[in-house]
Amino acid sequence: MHIQQFFTVPLLDQQACERAITQSLEEDMIEGTVLVSDKSVRMRKSRNCEVRWMYPALHNKWLSDVISRAVREVNNKTFQFNLDGYEEPLQFLTYRMGHFYATHTDNGDDSVATRKLTAVIQLSDPKDYWGGCTSVYTNSRGGLEGNRRCMSKTQGTMTIFPSHLPHFAWPVLWGTRRAVVAWFHGSSPLR
Repeated sequence: MHIQQFFTVPLLDQQACERAITQSLEEDMIEGTVLVSDKSVRMRKSRNCEVRWMYPALHNKWLSDVISRAVREVNNKTFQFNLDGYEEPLQFLTYRMGHFYATHTDNGDDSVATRKLTAVIQLSDPKDYWGGCTSVYTNSRGGLEGNRRCMSKTQGTMTIFPSHLPHFAWPVLWGTRRAVVAWFHGSSPLR
């Protein structure tokens, strides 16, 4: 099992990325929040970005299906986690100049405790923005001083990593970065 690593795979072509962006823009935008004691709280010093939630519907189910198949395939070959839990709606993120997300994990002891895998799909062409790299700490022995690696910024790639790994999105220095995040749950911890 590779529970301190992440894996990147090609997932969407440019046309599919543009379709996903267009469909996400049909959803209501809210400011990014963080979970504190199981409540969503706006904390601009921790997270500053735009969020849109996409609940499965006939016109957008294609994206959830593509992501789910790919995550399960990577999981079966690498992590081998028991992903028997539910999947959440997709979260579309827009990072404009100055937007970021400070170091965090995607699970905890609250409503997201059963998240096992996080998948981040890069929708923007990297020529459309500067900065904005998402970094993952891949070595728990070193804590936040351990190995920090940047995810691929190639349009259409999906990076999959265990939800307990600390990660953060560097500030966008120019332009706009768009990504979609999906989480996969399991009822038993790290199995």
